[in-house]
Amino acid sequence: MDVDSATDGAAAWEMIQDKKYDLVLSDWNMKPVSGFELLKRCRDDPRFVKLPLILITAEAKMENIMAAKAAGANGYIVKPFNQAVLKQKIAAVLPSYVR
Repeated sequence: MDVDSATDGAAAWEMIQDKKYDLVLSDWNMKPVSGFELLKRCRDDPRFVKLPLILITAEAKMENIMAAKAAGANGYIVKPFNQAVLKQKIAAVLPSYVR
């Protein structure tokens, strides 16, 4: 499995447009483009509308969780989290990725 990282949502957006990804894990709190904005860009673009995207954040606010779901997030992880939670969220989005 290949893993790439981006410093912010703007860099991630450029990477998503240049390479095929099976899954995006994105922190919500990034600047200048947040993970939530990255999610909205992906869902607004027909090429990436089905790209699995899980948002990660330290904020467990119900309004954020509901906004992420309404915007099309495939999952939401609240920090801190452990490996089991991460595996569970990934397996829910990519059933073939059960390790």
